[in-house]
Amino acid sequence: MGFAVLWASACLVLVVVRRGEQASWASVGIRRTPPLWLLIAVGIGILLSLLVPALSLLAGLVLPTAAGTGGVDTVATSLPWALILLGVVTAAVTEELLFRAYPIERLLARFRSPWAAVLVPLVPFTVIHAQEWGIAHVIGVVIPLGLALSVLYLWRRNLLVVVVAHLLVDAPLVVISLGQG
Repeated sequence: MGFAVLWASACLVLVVVRRGEQASWASVGIRRTPPLWLLIAVGIGILLSLLVPALSLLAGLVLPTAAGTGGVDTVATSLPWALILLGVVTAAVTEELLFRAYPIERLLARFRSPWAAVLVPLVPFTVIHAQEWGIAHVIGVVIPLGLALSVLYLWRRNLLVVVVAHLLVDAPLVVISLGQG
């Protein structure tokens, strides 16, 4: 999905929250973030980013990788680092609002089920990633990390916490890209 579409969608959700629903920013996890929570987000983000290569390797051994689907290294080396950085920031901010904070809060309020709140938005999150990544990466990395970030959101109910963790998960793409320059 294009950067502009993701940012426009995120802005639209924020307009809906404030003007349409007349809800507070806290209703999408935008609230004061204690420094300890940011440290927790950094630790979890680093841990998850370290898991990506292991999950990718394991998924690649179990599931076939289709020809023409780019791996993380292919994506990171095929585009300029500035574009990769923009993609990483865009993904962290917009995906966490669109696929975690907003739907989790609304589904929890409606159904009172953390399972539904996590699993329902995981479907479109997975679908948009399936367009660019092979099935092995989607099943082995995208779904487990999507679940982990959803659980982190449920635990802290804070958008900045999951944005920071997501940024750190994707940060190695920028580092790899810089190394190619």
